[in-house]
Amino acid sequence: MAQVWCGHDGGSIAAALIALADEVARSRCLLRSLDSTRSGEAIQAALARRGVLARVESGAAVLEGTDLLRARRRGLFSGFDEVWFLMADRSPTRVPEDVVLTSDATELRPEGAEALTPVLEAAGAWLALGDGCGLNWATTRERARDALRAGLALRVGWFAVRQLLHFGVADDGTNVFEERIVCFAGTLEEAYRKAEAEADEYAAFHGLVRHPDLEAYEQDGEALIEGYEVWSQLYESPLPLEAFFAERYRRWRYRPRDVRPPRPPRES
Repeated sequence: MAQVWCGHDGGSIAAALIALADEVARSRCLLRSLDSTRSGEAIQAALARRGVLARVESGAAVLEGTDLLRARRRGLFSGFDEVWFLMADRSPTRVPEDVVLTSDATELRPEGAEALTPVLEAAGAWLALGDGCGLNWATTRERARDALRAGLALRVGWFAVRQLLHFGVADDGTNVFEERIVCFAGTLEEAYRKAEAEADEYAAFHGLVRHPDLEAYEQDGEALIEGYEVWSQLYESPLPLEAFFAERYRRWRYRPRDVRPPRPPRES
């Protein structure tokens, strides 16, 4: 009987998939629950809406590990009651119907490994992940255990990234600039990489000039849509791109210090 290591902490499914990306890509995933949905057909449909293919076997959605990683990049897995197994081999295996790994149901501690060992063996799985209020995980691989313990420190979330582009020149020589804000999921570094690629593609397609500076703001709340433009506004200025950027974003940048609340206007 294989040894099983367990953990429960404040990590996330997304961070776990980043930490184990290489091994995940070589595996097969059986997804039993997605946002409390236990229907394999409903999970399959939710994946399809994000362009990720899966089939249904024994009430679970089955997909390749590469497709699971694609689903993460497209923002599907945002937390709360997501449960699945990643398979060590390529053959489909039935998932026990009574297995629930959301943190509100079972907090996987080291003492819980004994109970999880037969479950993983029955499923033929090397890793189980459950995401509720934090992350539950169980694995039979030491390398996966070490990656999970180290990789869950990654900050994974949604970021709105601002970009500025030289949009064009009016008949009187006035420059026109576009300010855009686009959303991306992942770590902060990953969000910046995605934003750079999207901004370069947008600029090339429309024949614009992009300022190299990007700025990200981490979002709260529910998952958003990967690559979705949430804000766009045009500005006119006689200044060139670099001077306009400095005037708009650097000159008036806030520097933390003691600030009093504004006084209400006096009544006449």
